[in-house]
Amino acid sequence: MNNHIICIKKLYDSNDSANSYIENLENELNCCKYEISTENMILDIIINEKRNICNINNIDFQVDINFSKCAFIDMIDICTIFSNMIDNAIEACTKLDNKNNRFIRIKGNMVNKIFVVKCENSKINQIKLRADKIITDKSDSFSHGLGIKSIKSSVQKYDGEVSIDFSEDKFIIQIYIPLI
Repeated sequence: MNNHIICIKKLYDSNDSANSYIENLENELNCCKYEISTENMILDIIINEKRNICNINNIDFQVDINFSKCAFIDMIDICTIFSNMIDNAIEACTKLDNKNNRFIRIKGNMVNKIFVVKCENSKINQIKLRADKIITDKSDSFSHGLGIKSIKSSVQKYDGEVSIDFSEDKFIIQIYIPLI
């Protein structure tokens, strides 16, 4: 987009060229509408970008989120919660050798005045716990392992809770945020 802006600035002297260039950009942007819509612009951007990453990595990515009653959640927290949750799921899926078994399923809806998000993904790696906290399996533990902690911190701002469960081949994170 920066390159396009530079070109527009250079074309500014000849208005007709600039207008034509801007119209072409608008047409291209209209062709790139998001396939998944949650009724929240930030969440749509995150979900659709992560969907592209999943497509590249042969991960079956299914999303069904109704975010219509969650306007009270700050953009920074939406980004923190969903980016970390999906990044962790993508990382776990890419560790699977069998590309046919890679999946991420995310559902989000209102249940009894609570916004509930459930994300489950395939996995092969062992989950290590210390004092009921998940420990990263990366060698640089100082720079890694902050995703779930960040999710919990954002969810707690809204008096919400995070629940984690896992089996040998599946990881499930559930988030509960009371609606205001």
